[in-house]
Formats: sequence, C-alpha cells, structure tokens
Amino acid sequence: MRWLLLITATAALAPPAPSRASAVDACVACAKSGDLAGALTHLEAARGTARSAEAWEAVLVGVARSGSAALLRIYESFLHDGAGALSPEAAAALAGRVPPAVGGDDDAAAAIPAPALGPPPPLWVRPRKSVDEVECRGDGGAAAAASLAGARTARTPLILRGVGSDWPALAWDAATIAGAYPGGVVCRLSETRGVAFCRESHPRVLAGDFAPPSRAVVVPPAAAARRLRGEGAPPLVYAGGEHLYAQALAPPRLVRDIDLAFLGRSSLAAVPRVWACRAGIYSPLHYDAQDSVLISVVGGKRLLLWPPDALDALRPEPDDSPAARRCGVDVREGADLDGGIDRARIEASALEAVLGPGDALWFPSRWAHHTEATGPGGLSVALSLREVDGAVVGG
Repeated sequence: MRWLLLITATAALAPPAPSRASAVDACVACAKSGDLAGALTHLEAARGTARSAEAWEAVLVGVARSGSAALLRIYESFLHDGAGALSPEAAAALAGRVPPAVGGDDDAAAAIPAPALGPPPPLWVRPRKSVDEVECRGDGGAAAAASLAGARTARTPLILRGVGSDWPALAWDAATIAGAYPGGVVCRLSETRGVAFCRESHPRVLAGDFAPPSRAVVVPPAAAARRLRGEGAPPLVYAGGEHLYAQALAPPRLVRDIDLAFLGRSSLAAVPRVWACRAGIYSPLHYDAQDSVLISVVGGKRLLLWPPDALDALRPEPDDSPAARRCGVDVREGADLDGGIDRARIEASALEAVLGPGDALWFPSRWAHHTEATGPGGLSVALSLREVDGAVVGG
C-alpha cells in the first residue's frame, strides 16, 4: 500500500509474509509487539481472508497507540476494503482519533425533505482579474507539464484547462462515488452550507470551550449516495438539518478512472482526496499549508484566491486555534464586517478561477481561497492533492 511508506520510511521492511492462512496471526502478533512495519506487511497477505477484520483492527489499534500521523490514512484504507465493523474494543481505542461511524443504510424509510439549495451566496468581493490559464486538451500533457513548471517557479496560480477532459471519472455520479467506499464514506456535516474545517481533536474542542462548525463522520454508502443525490434523509448529527460534504481518500476503484501523470513523476504514487457535495455548498475563506492541486471532474468549482501578501487583511486565525488556517473575513454579501476591514485592498488583490469538468487549478501554499461547488446537474465532485517542494504527496 502507498501509505505503508508513512510508517516504514526509516525502518527495514519485515520478512516476506507467511501463507495467507497464518498471515492474520502474524499480523496481530507484530501489531501487539509494536512492530508496525511487520504488521503492515502481513496485513497485505491477510486482506480478503475471512479474518481480515481481525488483522485490520490489530494494525489500527497499534498505529493509534504509537501516535503515528498515518492513522487516518490507514483507517480510510480499512474503509476501502469493507472488512466489516470494528469491535467495541477497537472502536474505543480509536475514539477521538478517527471519524466515528453514524447512521445506517435504512434511513430512507424515515426521509425528510432535503435542505433547500440554490446558487452559492453572492459575494461582496468583485474580483478584477482571473487566474492565468493554459489549454491542455489533446496534447498528451506537454502543455500542462511545461506550464506547471513555470507556475511552480513563479509561485502563481494556474488553470490547466481540459487536462482531464478524456478521463472516465467525468462520468461519475453519486452511486459511483458512494459505492467505491464499502466501509463508509468520510464526510463532513454542517448545519450551514458553508462547511468549514475545524481541528476536532484540539483540546479546546474536547473541553467544550470551542464549538466546532462541522463534524467529520463516516456515513454508510447508501446513506451518502442519497444525500449526494439531494434526496431527503433524517439528520445524522444535527437535529435541525445538515449539509454533507464528502472528503474521503480516493479508493483504488476511483483512482483507475484518472491519470495524474501531468503533475510529474512523483504523482504516480499519489492518492488524491475526493470532495463531493451538492452544488451550492461552499468552503469559507481559508488557506492551505502546502501547494495544492484541485481537479474538477463533475459539475464545477468557483474559487476566489488571495496571495500571501494579502493574508493579513483577511484576518487568519492563530496557528494554535482549533480554527487554524481559517480566515475571519466573511466575503458573503451582507456579511457583518467591522470598520477595520480593508475592503479596497481585499477586492484589489482577489483573483477568480472557474473550473469545469476536466479542469485543474494549481496554487501555492498560503494562498487564501473561498471555494464554491457549482454545476447544472446538482452534483459537484473534485479531487485534491498536496505538493511539498514540487513533489506530489497525495490528498
């Protein structure tokens, strides 16, 4: 697995796995002894066997106890496998470290009307310029590669128009997305359609001193599909109604429908993250710590972006806040803004990027952005990846 490198980068790999019949026992033994590299190697042989869930649990609990940042990545691969539900003991060991499972696939029987969604809310910012773009259809990725090299050097955003125009991914629908996650889809739920990220493991959140604006959960496939189609369903977290934004690591069955070679050699081992929601959902103003690639595959995306030298005007949250990397300025029309906001500077520095199916946007770290999901079909699906020093490291 690609995520194996996250734990074994500085460790020697364990000996080749034994027979599939004994791989589960070997995996469990290694995990309990703290030999996570060995446990992961044996897990490869245990996958698909009758006791694969036992091996997965041992690995997940072992990784959780180690404190490794790879836990979420490995947990999402467990969901891709659909190995079954965690035991109560394993769920307790992972509590607070991975998104909890919610709801069930039988919620259609108690359906309620879906939240009303129109176009994204109008913004008071009127961008004066658009992000530069290059036409990439039909050239085998040559224009994308050359133009990307220039954008990476100049540290300026760039739209690669049509770079994925021939991908099978452009035909994905809600059933395709949800069906690729037999163990459940990692989603973020919000009472408002402005779905904002929050560090739910932050001490202030855990202590009840900071109310998170959204919740990360694992939603059963059929329940996720209904919500991505805009069908009514009972709330999973918020009793008064909620909006769903799938934000899940792409499983192999979706990865085979895309081609990331245009990003360079390092992209061949990268796994993107899938972002799926109804058109009209938006991500409020924030910035990323790494360079980013956003690829629209179904519906579209509209982004307003600001360079790092304008970030202070957007009032970023402190790095130690549960809302780190979010910005305090609300760009929606009619927002309650105090007199200290430099509206002229914010408008003058804004750039606009409009993406359709098959278009990609590359932008550097610390470029703040407000992102809207668009599309006439009601469903918006995009892929994201991060880059560090020009190397694609995945979603």
